[in-house]
Amino acid sequence: STTPPGNAIVFVPGSTTRTRTRYEPGANWAVFHGTVNSSVSPAAKLNIVAGVSVPTAKGVVVATATGKVSADAVVVATNTPFNDPVAMHTKQVAYQTYVVAARVPRDQMPRILVWDDGDPYHYVRTAPGGDGVHDLLIVGGAEHKTGQERHPEAHYAEVEAWMRERFPKVGGIDYRWSGEVMEPLDGVAYIGPNPGRRNVYVITGDSGNGMTHATIGGLLISDLIMGRQNRWLSV
Repeated sequence: STTPPGNAIVFVPGSTTRTRTRYEPGANWAVFHGTVNSSVSPAAKLNIVAGVSVPTAKGVVVATATGKVSADAVVVATNTPFNDPVAMHTKQVAYQTYVVAARVPRDQMPRILVWDDGDPYHYVRTAPGGDGVHDLLIVGGAEHKTGQERHPEAHYAEVEAWMRERFPKVGGIDYRWSGEVMEPLDGVAYIGPNPGRRNVYVITGDSGNGMTHATIGGLLISDLIMGRQNRWLSV
């Protein structure tokens, strides 16, 4: 399959839901989630399992097990880039973070997203409980460098103890999970051109601020692809 001229391919992790980051006539986005992939453009129906981007004189070709896709630009927004084994991986460090979710009475907690300045730090937010009676209080933290902890399960207990000390009325733990957070060496996310890769862009080094960086990245990289000025480019 081939995307129409002026298009960009965006790789993002996670769900199988089709997503549009931003639409402009003549500059559609083909957005691939994990292993289920469809284009936001009706003119470009794509099915891609895994891809490797190859810059060319006129753009980028993404080679996959089922075919090739050509585009003017490729955006790799996959937490840590999978297309380059050296350039970006040497500029950030993977940390493991731990999260627990407990029930609280509905509407008893404000709709918040907060974090402290501890080391390791903790973060707190709420989400609907799904039963109409409760909300979920989601608390995470207790991070360490990935692969450098002999007893990682102990960190769930640490997060739960921190939560119950500050929110003593929470109920039982309904969910818990762990994931990787990419920490950039200078504390600032890497959003922009992939070093040494023409027409390839990355969004990585989120440091736990993925929702914020997704918004910034969509604005900044779309301007870069379209040749527009953006005041955040120097950052």
